[in-house]
Amino acid sequence: MRIAIVGAGDSVEKIYNILSKKYKKIEFILKKEDKIENTLKIIKEIESEVEGIYLTGIGVYYSLLNNKELEINKPVVYTKRGSIGLIKSFWELQKDSLIGDNIRLGWDIVEEHIFNEVVKEFDIELKGSYYQKYEPNKTENEYLENYLEKYKSKEINCIFTAFGYIYNKLKEKKIPVYRLQATNIEIENDFVALLNKIILNEKNSGLGVQIIKINSNKTGFDKNNLELKMEIEKSLLEYSKKVEGNIQISDEKEYMIISNIDILQGDESLKEILALKSRFEGQNEELAVGIGEGKTIFQAERNARVALKLSLTKEGKIFYSNGKVVKGPLLNSKELEYKRDSDERIKTMAEEIEISPIYLEKIKSMIKKKKKNSFTSVEIAEVLNITTRSVNRIIKKILEKDYAEIVQVESSITAGRPRRVIKFKF
Repeated sequence: MRIAIVGAGDSVEKIYNILSKKYKKIEFILKKEDKIENTLKIIKEIESEVEGIYLTGIGVYYSLLNNKELEINKPVVYTKRGSIGLIKSFWELQKDSLIGDNIRLGWDIVEEHIFNEVVKEFDIELKGSYYQKYEPNKTENEYLENYLEKYKSKEINCIFTAFGYIYNKLKEKKIPVYRLQATNIEIENDFVALLNKIILNEKNSGLGVQIIKINSNKTGFDKNNLELKMEIEKSLLEYSKKVEGNIQISDEKEYMIISNIDILQGDESLKEILALKSRFEGQNEELAVGIGEGKTIFQAERNARVALKLSLTKEGKIFYSNGKVVKGPLLNSKELEYKRDSDERIKTMAEEIEISPIYLEKIKSMIKKKKKNSFTSVEIAEVLNITTRSVNRIIKKILEKDYAEIVQVESSITAGRPRRVIKFKF
């Protein structure tokens, strides 16, 4: 078996040194590149030569996920950064004694509540701090420029970074910087997850990924939060067994289950996860759920994230995507199935009307499901998940281009203006 390790040079070396000692029958292909955008080309070139790809960080991974033009068919994982790596960086800082007690620290990637807990637990006194949370659309240069600006203004005098490129640039400028590396345990756990993905990927039949995200603003590790987190994880572990799935933790608030898509989409599985959602919503924890289907696990995860995004914006309901269509909310009276990418006719129509083609796709789906083509603004608003006022603006544009007509006016039960009934002509 051949596995590619791709990313920042120092991380590639560390991962290789840890894994090569234990997995002697595996041939590791090392590809070192600090700049994230340059790694995408490397990944595409190496993909056909390996069974799996191990990335050195979250930045490369999400750049790959968000690049629709780059289709990867091999399983992919990345190394996580957690509390142990953070503690090691603090230890190195203390050992160097460069700054003394006047530490004003900038850091990235490691979640803020983990950082705060480490600072509190080890009684580290900071004079100031600056956090750059990971954002998929934010470039490495933007992170770097933010650090340089804060350093110049003396808001920070030291930096912990998970980015190899930023680390090297700051080193060149002789700015105190320490590398947030993944630990041995994290590296081995992520590699086992990659091996499991490779096994599942080789079966290549009806692959599905379900991503469950705890969508709350709770932070910290107080006793109640920890107990609830453990209860959620125990419940999801039991659920994953029922759906014959492999469960993986993506980060502190996200869980990924890999299984057969037919099982994940089955009524019994959906009822089970809906019951879990309801149970934890009673404890003020909302679970958002996205289900994705693909020929490979990577494709299925990418599609699951499209569905998860909808779940996060629509009150935690469950959605599904296979890359071509979106379906949801699942097991809901308002469930619709519509295309993600419209045909040329719909695109031309949407451009002429000056609205999103997704709106037209949803209206088409509503017409098909309801077996009628006339609706009130209230009915349309429910389907498009926007306000009636916004719907009326869209309908006005559709009427002006003669793709719909007003066929009658209904009397409103409550006081106010009568409701129009709109008949669509597409």
